[in-house]
Amino acid sequence: MHDSAAGGEQLCCTFRLAGRLFGVDVRAVKEVNTRTAVTPVPHAAPSIVGLVNLRGQLHLVLDLRRLLHLGESAVTPDSRLVIFKPAVGESFGVLVDAVGDMVRLGAGQVERYAADAPARAGGLLVGVGQTEGELMVLVDPYQLLDAVNRPAAQARGAS
Repeated sequence: MHDSAAGGEQLCCTFRLAGRLFGVDVRAVKEVNTRTAVTPVPHAAPSIVGLVNLRGQLHLVLDLRRLLHLGESAVTPDSRLVIFKPAVGESFGVLVDAVGDMVRLGAGQVERYAADAPARAGGLLVGVGQTEGELMVLVDPYQLLDAVNRPAAQARGAS
């Protein structure tokens, strides 16, 4: 998550993956879409669900569960696509189990991970926020596309 909002407050779009609460900075989100019919891409990385056509524009859809090592996503009636703004990355989004509310976190409610913490999941996670009654894991959407490319680059380097 890039710079936080003025006054240390951060507004997050929340969603669920494998029963856990996650959030991303709402300023990175373009839209949340109910359309989950995705066209698979042959020979794509396992973390790529496929492509979806939204109003004539193709968007790459990532399996955030796989990227975070939470298993494979399954599309249900509650599943949603969280599509990110172009500043985050070129035409992509993530498949999530369900979308929650917008949550405002004050500076005192966020515990950031150290840069070298194993809990960061390769840089995808930036910290934990305390909401009313539940912890929310904060995801850095700016690292998602790089995370898809990392395993392929590591495999090329090993051969």
